[in-house]
Parts: sequence; structure tokens; C-alpha cells
Amino acid sequence: MTRTLFAFLLIVPLLSACDVFGGSDDEPFPGCIDPTALNFLPSAEIDDGSCFYQGVVSFYVTSEANGPVDIFINDQFTGTLDGFWSGQPGSCDQPFTVTITGLTNAPRFKWTAVAGDGTVSGGEAFFVRGCSFIRVF
Repeated sequence: MTRTLFAFLLIVPLLSACDVFGGSDDEPFPGCIDPTALNFLPSAEIDDGSCFYQGVVSFYVTSEANGPVDIFINDQFTGTLDGFWSGQPGSCDQPFTVTITGLTNAPRFKWTAVAGDGTVSGGEAFFVRGCSFIRVF
């Protein structure tokens, strides 16, 4: 009986120490749990909404009426649209597009299109997961 009491008195404090120092009752580890995300964290156990992905935006025009169109992103020249599509391109990075890549958790960016005839168009946009399109004229 003394041995059983001694073992009990020894084991109970050890079990309590396990609870304090990371035993089985730990909170689940938060992070990005999507393996397709750029910041996937294999050790994460619950999704904390921090996942981000690569996004692609293609700029295009549907007419050659305005001539070649220069595309600026945040006031930096990015490329020239020197052709047109009769509808939306089928996928990003096609001929006659200016395509940029960024992260879905990035802030909005400003775009400006300046046509050969002096017409200006522009706006703000942000990256979404996958490919998206902006028709400038």
C-alpha cells in the first residue's frame, strides 16, 4: 500500500506538469492549412485566414481604334498593348495583353492606360486568386 501511495504521489504532479508545459490539452496551432497557398504551414492545425496566393491580371483592349496603349502600374510603365481582342482573352499572358503578377494579400494597385490618340483610362484593382482581366478600352 505504501508503494502504491508513493507512486500516486509521484505521478499526479508529473501529470499536472504536462498540462502546464504543453501536454495534450494545448490549443491547436493556427496558420495557413491550404497546401495550394504560397504560405502553407504544414504544422498548422486550424485555419487563421492568413493564406495568400499568386494572382495574375491581364490588361487588354477590344478595338484598335485608340492605337497602341501604354499600361502603367503605380505610375511605372509596364508594357504596351499593340493588338486587340474581339472579346476577352481565354487565359492570362496571351498575345496583345500586358500581364502582371502579384500576391492576393497585397494592397490595391493603381493602373493607367494611355492610348496613342491621347485617351486615358484607369482605376484601382487588386489581385485575386488565379487569373483576372481588365479591359482598358
